[in-house]
Amino acid sequence: MKKPVLVLMCLIIGALFVSVSTRLSASSEPEAFAQDDVRLFRDKCGACHGWKKAVDYFPGKTAEKRSAVIERMRAKKPGFISDAESARIKKLLSGDNLKAVGAAVETLDKKTGDEPSPSKSSMAKPKTSKGKAGDAAEKKATEAVAFAPEDVKLFRDKCGSCHGWKKAVDYFPGKTAEKRLAVIERMRAKKPGFITDAESARIKKLLSGEDLKAVGGAVEEMEKKESKKKSEGEREDAGAVAAAGFTWGGGAPKAMKVSHGAAMFVSFLLLGIYVVATGVKRRCRTAAAPFKFDWKKHVFRGKLYVVITLAGFGGGLLIYALDGFGAPGPHFIAGAAVATLYLIGGIAGLRLARGKAPAGMKHLHFAATISATIIYLFSIASGVSLAIKS
Repeated sequence: MKKPVLVLMCLIIGALFVSVSTRLSASSEPEAFAQDDVRLFRDKCGACHGWKKAVDYFPGKTAEKRSAVIERMRAKKPGFISDAESARIKKLLSGDNLKAVGAAVETLDKKTGDEPSPSKSSMAKPKTSKGKAGDAAEKKATEAVAFAPEDVKLFRDKCGSCHGWKKAVDYFPGKTAEKRLAVIERMRAKKPGFITDAESARIKKLLSGEDLKAVGGAVEEMEKKESKKKSEGEREDAGAVAAAGFTWGGGAPKAMKVSHGAAMFVSFLLLGIYVVATGVKRRCRTAAAPFKFDWKKHVFRGKLYVVITLAGFGGGLLIYALDGFGAPGPHFIAGAAVATLYLIGGIAGLRLARGKAPAGMKHLHFAATISATIIYLFSIASGVSLAIKS
């Protein structure tokens, strides 16, 4: 090979080597990163545990692992890092040479004259036993406030309606994100339409953190405030009750409801069964089984029974007026039917007592009275069910 050619080749190889070296050195310089991104990483990630922790931990981790760690940190302090800021931090920490990121932060600190971002251990303060208890209470209060009240209420009302919200708070810690999402979706499938997609997303975000005791603390704090409002007469559902219908006096007294139910139940047992039984026995009597029917006593007790039933229905009507007229419940409908049928049967019975009544009047009296008695049983059962629920 001729000497000029050899010299030319050496020059070309040297030029390439210098070019590559320059690029590599340039890529490792802190200035290769946008100053705004470096500052964002330092201020956000360094606020809790120091930015050095991320620089030391991330090398060798996959992109999915790095993204999961960042999202877990965001969940611990909702709203502190926005989606756009998270994307910029993820991009900054996506490279393999994170020492260059650390160098860029240090250069930024020198340029701006800021003190180096403290690590978590350097921020710790010596605590006495009294100080620890105070700090723990302060920390709990701070974490409880960190969650949006609307999300906390949504979680309590939706997840707590079937199995109680504490079950989720106790079960989710230690579970992967995929496991938590699967559980929430399984619960939604059990009651389709109860939790919308938007509500599900909010619940998932609320339950994505590691320290779910803070979520529980937020729910308890909210329930304490609600209990205080209720005790002061500031019930949140007052507007809804007023919209459903008019109310008088803030609701029927419990003593009125108890006396209404007791009176109707006792009158049915002691008087109603006897009156109906004597009427049925007279109607079904045969020549082989003679039966002396005391018509006057039957009529008197029947009148008394109808009057008590109508008075009881009036009491029930008053209770509904005091509690507010919304959609009539089964108990109200059954009571109205009983009162109407007994009134019809009673009028027919009075006509029979005077004599010279049409034959069809007997059938009307019997059919109305028996039908009312059967519905009365349902009315009593629905009333007992309401009493148990309240």
